[in-house]
Amino acid sequence: MLTDPLPDMQKRQLAENDKARQDALKNIKQLFSLAQAAEAAKLDKTEKFQQRLEIQIEKVLADTEAQKSSDNGAKAASEVPEAEVTAYAAAHPKEFDAFVKMLAEGSKEQPTPEQLEAVKKGWSEIKIRAERARKAGYDKTPEVQLQIKMQRAQSLAGLYQESLDEQLKPTKEELDEYYKTHPNADPEKVKQQAEDVLKKVKAGEDFATLAGQFSADGSGAKGGLLRWFGKGGMVPEFEAAAFGMQKGQVSDLVKSKFGYHIIKIDDRAKRKPNKETDVVTTEDEQDLVLARHILISTGDVDKAEGEIKQKKIQRAIEDATLKYPVTAPNDFAINIKGIRAPETPSLKLPAPGASAAPDKK
Repeated sequence: MLTDPLPDMQKRQLAENDKARQDALKNIKQLFSLAQAAEAAKLDKTEKFQQRLEIQIEKVLADTEAQKSSDNGAKAASEVPEAEVTAYAAAHPKEFDAFVKMLAEGSKEQPTPEQLEAVKKGWSEIKIRAERARKAGYDKTPEVQLQIKMQRAQSLAGLYQESLDEQLKPTKEELDEYYKTHPNADPEKVKQQAEDVLKKVKAGEDFATLAGQFSADGSGAKGGLLRWFGKGGMVPEFEAAAFGMQKGQVSDLVKSKFGYHIIKIDDRAKRKPNKETDVVTTEDEQDLVLARHILISTGDVDKAEGEIKQKKIQRAIEDATLKYPVTAPNDFAINIKGIRAPETPSLKLPAPGASAAPDKK
C-alpha cells in the first residue's frame, strides 16, 4: 500500500529491481525516523506544519477524486468547470492570500500576476475536488488514510531538515579548518586577490589582458567584454555601479552574489537595443552601457559553507535514524492497477532562474 500513490512505471521498477526496492524502503524508514525527531522537537505543534499538512491533505483528496472519476469513466464529472473555479476563488480571497503567503515564505522574489493567477486556479480546483472527495467518503478509505499519514511524515521530515539547516551553520573554527586545505575558499584571501588585480588595473596594466588572466567567467576570453545592456539586464550591484560611471572609467571593487567585479566602461549610448547582440529587457529607446569586467569569483567561499553544513546535516539525519528506528518488511506488496489519471495542478510558485554571470539572461 505504501507504493500505491506512485506512477505504474515506478511501481514496476520497484517490483522488478531489488536494489530500487531496498533504496525505496530505506528512504521510507528514514522519512518516519525524521518525522519522529520533528515530533520530539515539537515541530508538529507549529502553525507552519499545520498549514503545510492542510494543503497536502487537500492535494491527496483531490488526486483521489480525479483518479476515481477517471476510473469510473465519468469524464464530465471529473472536470471542474472554469466558472466553478473562478467562483470558488472569488468566495475565498483571505484563505487564498494566506496560502500564497505560506507558499512564498523565504523567497525574496515576488510572484508575477500571471503566476498568481495560475496558482489561484490550481488551488481552487484542488479545494473543489477535495470537497467532492469528502462528500464521496474517499477520505475515510484505508488507502487515503495511508497517503495522509505519508504526507504528514513528509511535512514533518521537511520541517526537521529545515530546522537543521538553520541550527547547523558552520562555526568560525570549522571554516578556518576548512580553509587550511581549501585556500581558494578563504574569503579574506579571495578579497585580497581582487584588490591585487584592481591595483594592477589602476597602475595602467591592460584591462583586457588582466581579464583573460584572472576573470572567472566566460567573458575573460574576450578581454572581459560583455554585451550592451540597459536597466534590468544585470545583477543590481553591477548595474548600479555601471550606470554611475562614464566612458573610460574603471570602478573600485563591486561585490555581487557572484564575487568581486572590476568594471570598465567602454561606451555609452541612448538607443533601442538590438535583439541579436544586446541584453534586451525592453525594446524601447533607453540608456545602454557597453562594459568590460574582471570577476574574482566567491563561488568557492559559498561552497565551503555549504559543504560543511551538508556534512553536519547528514550526521544529524543519521543520528535521528538511529535514535528513532523504524521497522518495515522487505517484501512489501506492490499493487499495479493500470493507467494512472493525471494529477491535479502543482501548487508551486515558479522560481526565478539564476545566472552564473552578471547578465541576468
